[in-house]
Amino acid sequence: MRDRAGLTQEALANAIGQTRQAVHRLETGRTGLTEATLRRIATAVGCEAWQLLAGSETADDARAADLVSPAEVRMVILAVERTLANRGIAASPDQRADMVTSILSNYARLFRGLDQDTLQRIVETSQVIVRI
Repeated sequence: MRDRAGLTQEALANAIGQTRQAVHRLETGRTGLTEATLRRIATAVGCEAWQLLAGSETADDARAADLVSPAEVRMVILAVERTLANRGIAASPDQRADMVTSILSNYARLFRGLDQDTLQRIVETSQVIVRI
């Protein structure tokens, strides 16, 4: 997304109030990403924060991402975090991001083409399941 926005690591670093080295560590997964930094990056590259997490780089993924709202992305992130914590699994920020991306990609792929009422029922059901 940074490349598509035409930004160097240095330019992005300046835009988000970080160093170039910090941006490099974020991009390589060596440093965790806070929600505030995620939002600053999204603003700097001209996208929504959830798109950075969903990794919608291809046209097909971009259409799929339209089925997943920011609230659903947050729900999936929280569910992954809760599941890992409950099971005592240590996962790096990169591993957690991969899990979230996989879940969202499969979600969008499975439900593409369904009408909004059906999607809403699926979302409501999944929210109940996540709470359990």
